[in-house]
Amino acid sequence: MPPKVGKAPDGKKGKGDGKKGSAKQLDPNSPEVLFAIAQKKLVQEKQNLAVELAFEKDRFRQETETKLRLDNDLNRLKTRLAKTTTDSDDILTHKQREIKLKMERVTNLEGTLKELRDNLADANAELAKLQQEAESNRKRLA
Repeated sequence: MPPKVGKAPDGKKGKGDGKKGSAKQLDPNSPEVLFAIAQKKLVQEKQNLAVELAFEKDRFRQETETKLRLDNDLNRLKTRLAKTTTDSDDILTHKQREIKLKMERVTNLEGTLKELRDNLADANAELAKLQQEAESNRKRLA
């Protein structure tokens, strides 16, 4: 147990007894002095640890806030990615339908063009035949 303040280790009044010059110097190697030094060191260490604890709690709070912010950012980006992916899929599907319809139209137009060319070739052959008949009729009539 620590000594009472103002009392010497022997139980007699010491430093704080009100008499001048009667105060004794405590032995620096006495258990009371060593205990007081150790207690001061422990109190200082406790204060240092309290400051470090406060610092670590603040750092933990900041890291937690940063994590929450990053989680929110990540969720927001995932949502945007999902929406963008869906939109891109919709656009791709629409464009593929448009391309298919245009390819069908091109195929139909190519068929129509071939048919028209065949009709034109037949008409040219018929025209050549008619011109030849007209020429032979002209020769006969002349």
